Amino acid sequence: MPIYRDSTRGLVKVRIGLRLYDWLTPGRDRERYRVLPPIDALSLEPRLRPDDLRGAATTSTTCCSSPERLCLENVLSAGRHGARVFQTIAGGRGHTRRRGAIAGVTAAIC
Repeated sequence: MPIYRDSTRGLVKVRIGLRLYDWLTPGRDRERYRVLPPIDALSLEPRLRPDDLRGAATTSTTCCSSPERLCLENVLSAGRHGARVFQTIAGGRGHTRRRGAIAGVTAAIC
């Protein structure tokens, strides 16, 4: 969450809000948020508008109430963007490019 100079929420307000959210989260074993200075925010998200950037807040809640739904949404999105989607495949072999990047997969469709 980028925080700019003209924003209605400042760094202090965001930090307090995230701290309260963290305290109210069950099973807290560590702080799940960070408030970053502008240089760190830009290194993580280089497409942020750097003008008047005061900082950014990040949070890493590991809570996912329905991981199977998240998986299904990823599959459906891939299908909408042109991927061929199958429910079951039998084995497969990956194909890589020269630098080790995955170029494709060959699989037997059941």
